[in-house]
Amino acid sequence: MNEHDLDRARILMMKVLDHCNDAAELAEFERLLAQDRALQAEFLEMSHTCDHLEAFRTRTLNDLSTHAVERSSERVGVVTAALVGFGSLLMVGVMLWLLFTAPDLHIALKIGLGAVTAGALLAFVKIVIDRLRAAPHDAYTEVDR
Repeated sequence: MNEHDLDRARILMMKVLDHCNDAAELAEFERLLAQDRALQAEFLEMSHTCDHLEAFRTRTLNDLSTHAVERSSERVGVVTAALVGFGSLLMVGVMLWLLFTAPDLHIALKIGLGAVTAGALLAFVKIVIDRLRAAPHDAYTEVDR
């Protein structure tokens, strides 16, 4: 095979490997491939390389997308917890203010409702703190919940 045909065969080989050839180019490449054993070996090696690169690209993209989703889920969880916590504190604060400024409620009722509200708020805060402390050591982080 002369130098011009070899260059043309390599151009066609790249088109075939990239899947951007037409039927005429494929036929021409197959004709040139049938004439040269060295070209056949080169094509086989290049096709294996392309297969490995495609597998690597696919695996890398899958790993990156999985990692991005995990990081996004963590951020959403933190934002959600912050919003729920802030909203809960605001509601409890307003409720206590309304409770203690109401003129027609008996003092025992004010103290009792205040104590129940404070207890519920402390239990909520304790649960959230314990969960945040346990999260880094969670053995089941890989399990979908």
